[in-house]
Amino acid sequence: MLSSDAPCPKCGHLLWFSPNGLVVVRDISAEDIESLLQVDADRLSIRLLLNFEGVAFMQSSMIAKLVRLNRAMKECGGRLVFCNVSVNLMEVFKITRVNRLFEIAGDEGQGLDALK
Repeated sequence: MLSSDAPCPKCGHLLWFSPNGLVVVRDISAEDIESLLQVDADRLSIRLLLNFEGVAFMQSSMIAKLVRLNRAMKECGGRLVFCNVSVNLMEVFKITRVNRLFEIAGDEGQGLDALK
């Protein structure tokens, strides 16, 4: 169960925090991913849900950042799940074959369930 809404202290995007180490980022941006990549490695041992609702296109540099974030989180014992990935964006993931690297859930509820 999520406890409260709070803005990210670095970028101001809305995050949900819960006492059990779960973070949900909505309205994901390149700046959000870059901020997460700058976080100390020991703080990446969280469960992170990235909600891609409203994201229709993504540059290759952003995909590379997501791959780096996924790798860094796995190395630190964290877990990364994507949700609300549009059909167009999923097609880009499939063409670049990165869809095999990521755990992708349908909607936010399914993403939260996956992280339990």
